[in-house]
Amino acid sequence: MIISMELFLMVQVVSTFCLLTALSQTAVDARPRYGRLVMASLISAGGTQLIFLFGNQAAHVLGAVLLNLTTPFVALEQLPLQRRLYTSFTYLLLNLTLEGSLRLMINLHVPALPAVLIASAGTLLLPRMRRRTHPMPITRVEIRWHDRSVCLNALMDTGNLLWDPVTGLSVVVCSRQAMGALLPKTFPGALPEGFRLLSVRTAAGGTLMPCFRPESVRLLSAHGWVDTAAIIGLSTSGYSGFQALIPAAMLQSAVPQTTSRATVRHGG
Repeated sequence: MIISMELFLMVQVVSTFCLLTALSQTAVDARPRYGRLVMASLISAGGTQLIFLFGNQAAHVLGAVLLNLTTPFVALEQLPLQRRLYTSFTYLLLNLTLEGSLRLMINLHVPALPAVLIASAGTLLLPRMRRRTHPMPITRVEIRWHDRSVCLNALMDTGNLLWDPVTGLSVVVCSRQAMGALLPKTFPGALPEGFRLLSVRTAAGGTLMPCFRPESVRLLSAHGWVDTAAIIGLSTSGYSGFQALIPAAMLQSAVPQTTSRATVRHGG
């Protein structure tokens, strides 16, 4: 079947955008950054066209694989390096599945444009299917500092390997907005007493994250609230369905609480 170059580009942009949107919601339940997804989809479509216009068959295959592995790096730059590597291979497999579905529908004499729309729309159902079969490991975390506390929804994230070299403690990355009840009014204009900057390195480069050690941190486990120790890092990134990222290993070192605590004020 022969299709025009314009239709080919449209197919690539639409299918890539739908895949990246589904993947950004499925991999880490992150809020999609649609502008970046559109940019990555256009780059991927243009790269695919160049690959098939030049080179031999081996170059086509190698170029397509490399393009599929690097596209999520452009689209999902807010994710940690380890999670982006996982997401890249997932994207490659999903793209192969999508192309197979398109070929099947075209062989069944489904017109090209409806086939693309049906297959691409199907990928958008992936996040909902995943939440039904594999619910995100969401828990609650209570952070107390200066006689104030917040209780946030937190994602147990195996990809969060961040730790503080000064104290040796794991870092719980929290949304700065959700932590507003604990932060002084002068923040982020000036670092409050007890705060410092933690050097964080991602695939996009190095950055400095404001952090502090709270008076106490509690996690809600299957057996009730448990005490733990951690550094709190403040991120400007937006999350969907949770306000904090907790290293999954923290629950293993947490100590079960034996005494009751006063009711805390919920935040987020």
